[in-house]
Amino acid sequence: MTELILVRHGQSMGNLHRQFLGHTDYDLSETGYEQAKRLAAFLRDTQIDAVYSSDLLRARHTAEPIAQARELKIHLEPELREIQAGLWEGQTFPYLEEHFPESYHTFRSDLGNARPDGGESTEEVRERMYACVKRIATAEEGHRVLLASHATSICMFACAALGLAREQVRNLGLPTNASVSVFEWRGGRFALRRYSEDAYLGELRLKAPPLA
Repeated sequence: MTELILVRHGQSMGNLHRQFLGHTDYDLSETGYEQAKRLAAFLRDTQIDAVYSSDLLRARHTAEPIAQARELKIHLEPELREIQAGLWEGQTFPYLEEHFPESYHTFRSDLGNARPDGGESTEEVRERMYACVKRIATAEEGHRVLLASHATSICMFACAALGLAREQVRNLGLPTNASVSVFEWRGGRFALRRYSEDAYLGELRLKAPPLA
């Protein structure tokens, strides 16, 4: 059995300014760095054998305090990145509402069937995330592993792990900043134990963008 702790990055500068970042490589905000510290403190007594992260700054810097406390190397995995957002990269939510009303509405209301204009579909995210996490879980058999990733990516992986249909994706919702989701890999299957746990953040808890 492999235990997988998936954490969403802390608040990024893009989150702060209501931008859709995708692969745009903005760092954590001041709040995001504080959330990363609280995450590390929350997991202080949890044995973690390996740390993997998206290679984007906001995920790497969320994972760093956890890895440093255990003197572990962070294995960078581009496959753990957020959705590639094409023409939406770095744009604000109001801009997307104005310039891409139909596709942005689909993203908000029917996430499982969404695709940013010129970008990656959420189904493609689902496939790459499932393949990546499965590969890591198999390679790390018997270990507890932390993976730092992103909102859409974690949500789509969770839907794949649970076998949810595309139309059911919105019912799960996006994980919040610096939240913890726990899965087990056993007998060739994933099982969800916790999703988007963030009570430990206290006053630094932030809401995820709603799926209408």
